[in-house]
Amino acid sequence: MKTFRLIGAGLFAFLFSFIVIACGDDKKEDIIEPTPIPTPSTGKRLAKIVDEYNYYSINGTEEEERELETYILDYDNQGRLVSIIEYEDEEIDEQYTIKYFKDSITCTCIEEDSREILTFKL
Repeated sequence: MKTFRLIGAGLFAFLFSFIVIACGDDKKEDIIEPTPIPTPSTGKRLAKIVDEYNYYSINGTEEEERELETYILDYDNQGRLVSIIEYEDEEIDEQYTIKYFKDSITCTCIEEDSREILTFKL
């Protein structure tokens, strides 16, 4: 019985040495190379979005109400989005202004009577 234990321990040590050798130095795989920051395209850009809603009245009649929302998008000379103006039935509803900094992006939303500023840290 002692002989079987000795042979089993020897086989275990032999197989364990292969496991240790197979897990060699993986430092080359662990290096994560930074991905390049994409530059905005100077080609075609989305300039306008028109969204049309159809509503039906709740009281059961077949009257239809239509609402039209239009978004106008503006870009800077580097191709980054800098402003969005939302028109609801040809009147300005909301206006978004976007400013880019080295480590953050600030979006200012101006509604009829309120102003909200969001800052996104990079």
